[in-house]
Amino acid sequence: MLVFKTISAILLVDTNHEVSTMSLLTLHCGKPECHTFIACGDMLILATIPPSQSHVAVRTSPEATDKAYETVRKLPQTDPKKGLMCPFKVLCKLCGHILGSVCLIEGNQLICFKMENTFFLYRGREEIKGKKLKAIKEKLLACGLQVVKIESQRSKLLFAKDDEIFTPPPSEPLLYCDVTSLTKNLINSLTIHTPREYQEELFRYVLNGNSLVFLPTGSGKTLVAAMVLSCMKRINPRKLMVFITDRVPLVYQQSDYIKSQVPELKVAVLAGKDISLTVFFCFLSQGTLHQLTLAGSFSSALLPQSLTYKFNTNAALLTDKV
Repeated sequence: MLVFKTISAILLVDTNHEVSTMSLLTLHCGKPECHTFIACGDMLILATIPPSQSHVAVRTSPEATDKAYETVRKLPQTDPKKGLMCPFKVLCKLCGHILGSVCLIEGNQLICFKMENTFFLYRGREEIKGKKLKAIKEKLLACGLQVVKIESQRSKLLFAKDDEIFTPPPSEPLLYCDVTSLTKNLINSLTIHTPREYQEELFRYVLNGNSLVFLPTGSGKTLVAAMVLSCMKRINPRKLMVFITDRVPLVYQQSDYIKSQVPELKVAVLAGKDISLTVFFCFLSQGTLHQLTLAGSFSSALLPQSLTYKFNTNAALLTDKV
């Protein structure tokens, strides 16, 4: 009996020691009927984005992300405007309550939580909750939540001090294709549909430099564009290609067509009435996609009255007729 008590005491001390070394802060589902455990404090950060944004988010490490998806699941964002920066909603795996979003921040997909839909427990007893993060921010910091500063390339430019100079990474020269070495079989392999002779002729001509292609509606200009995209992607795999149209419906039409003709391309869509060139160049500098299809209010200098192929050291820019 004495031995049993001694062992019990030792086990109790060991257990307490383990708890003391773990995070005492835990995040829970805010639905009253659920209150399911979502994440421990060790998995979470207070992500700050200049000049003033803050989010409670899961750490970007694969281990933390995998652990988070044991208690939450994600669904595609139904609102197209929100979907540009937050492509997924995050839901409690047990009850389906919306907890937050997967947000695109500086090239990372961060699982961010809404404070109005969640709450914290400290030491398993003290409840920390608020409709806004700023109402509980200081309390969370006092409980040990780590602050991680996340800077975008654009914020470095806008908020850098006078004595700080931001230098973007050097651009790699754009490689061009030697059209004389292109066989008919190679050209036919660039897209799903086999081009006609005049489309092949235009494709060869375009690869010689900046070009204007004039063809009637429905005569296959976009197939020529798809051939160029496919070819340039093969010889410049790290480059981003941009296809600009003047109307939002055309963005989706051209994007779907490009994907159908060149399935291996990673194609993203950015469309709206008030897209600025600042956003355009921020996306351009990321270089994480092969092709980005845009529509919106752009400078007329970028939108000539025809399909234009413009190659430089940053990207291949394709513009549909307006």
